[in-house]
Amino acid sequence: MKLISKFSLIQNRLNQISSRSLAITFKQDQLQHSDINNLTYLVPTFFADHEFTIKELKPEYLFANIKFRYKVTPSDRTYNTPSNSYLQLFVPLGSNKRLRSQFTRLNTNFLRIGRLLELLDALTGMTAYRYCYTDFNTDRDNTIATQGVYNLLFFVDEFSKFLYHSKAKDDIYINSYATYAGKSSLEINADIFQNDLIAATVQFVMVSRNAKDYLKSSPVPQLQFLLENDSIKEQCILRAEMGKVNQQKRIQEAKQQREPPDVAESRFLHEFILKNSKGVIKTMGSTKLEKNSLVQFQNQNLHGFAFGGHVMKEIIELGYLVGYKHSKGVQIRILHVFDIQFIAPVPIGSCVAYTSQVVYVDNEIMIIQVQVDVHTFQKEGEQIKKTTEVFMAMKSNELLDPITPITYEEGLFYLHGRRLLNLSKSFPVKIYSI
Repeated sequence: MKLISKFSLIQNRLNQISSRSLAITFKQDQLQHSDINNLTYLVPTFFADHEFTIKELKPEYLFANIKFRYKVTPSDRTYNTPSNSYLQLFVPLGSNKRLRSQFTRLNTNFLRIGRLLELLDALTGMTAYRYCYTDFNTDRDNTIATQGVYNLLFFVDEFSKFLYHSKAKDDIYINSYATYAGKSSLEINADIFQNDLIAATVQFVMVSRNAKDYLKSSPVPQLQFLLENDSIKEQCILRAEMGKVNQQKRIQEAKQQREPPDVAESRFLHEFILKNSKGVIKTMGSTKLEKNSLVQFQNQNLHGFAFGGHVMKEIIELGYLVGYKHSKGVQIRILHVFDIQFIAPVPIGSCVAYTSQVVYVDNEIMIIQVQVDVHTFQKEGEQIKKTTEVFMAMKSNELLDPITPITYEEGLFYLHGRRLLNLSKSFPVKIYSI
């Protein structure tokens, strides 16, 4: 086996350990088919063409003529439980060749991460609606929207068996359940299992909006743990505490991203540009690729905006293309997707401009930035609004060409990419490939 990276955040490593031990899962005989029987409730995309099995927990089971509860459904709807929101999605990649082809990355046997995020967004959205006791109809009081995606982690097991980027030839189970509730926001955790091993985990933060006035928030039920089954009660309580920590972490990281360069960073950037001003070196701008698309009705979600999973898929795949182009066609892989946060919804009929570039290179690792701007056209003229900005770390199998910033704005991107990579190197974790 070949050592390919020592890439991770301290927090990511801690999250890997805790997520593995706190993952909530149930056996198949504890589950039943859900009344939510397909994904098209939330998004009429290609998912409508495939058979996905969705299951939920059985209410109770009988043992020695005594009834035991699997899940708890509170009588007071201002509260809810993780077990009552639990959904499991079966993705038959092993048996469904057509589905497998749509999830497989070009010239590899690995999953398309963008396609996976699209699927995860649909499932966690369903979980959030279920948690809020909301039916999929036009008379609902609240609307659930994806606010952000955090802590997307891929695991390598203790025997260094290859699980990093799940293999697309094997079936997948995804367990989704509520882990934290604020006043009008929810954290929904999704654990991806393959070959009975946890292959990845991610948290989606959902916000509840008033269905009649999207600008207004709508309260969500608070999490109740006291009545939960003893087998999962401790995990639920610890997950909720982690949710509080994650919320504070997101606030701190957002502040850090807005921090101007310090003296050391300014000196580093100055010396770097001087050193490379006379040499033949690729500029940051020369790595840039753009994609413009019109948001069609088939990408519409339940509440009339572009499905967040579709936007995420486009982000990941454009970023991957930029990395693939910069590596001159050499095989690359995504090491880490830094947190995704949506600033504004994307209306149907708007033009979405995706712009991506390499912002930092260190030997065989590069940091790639993707920005998404929404262009809407009204009588007053064209309006442009930024909806999200995402950073990804990718690794090539060969050394990459260095890049240099030219403008001040590019210099800030360069320093931010350097910050992200330096943070990521602070706690080495071995990742292997076969």
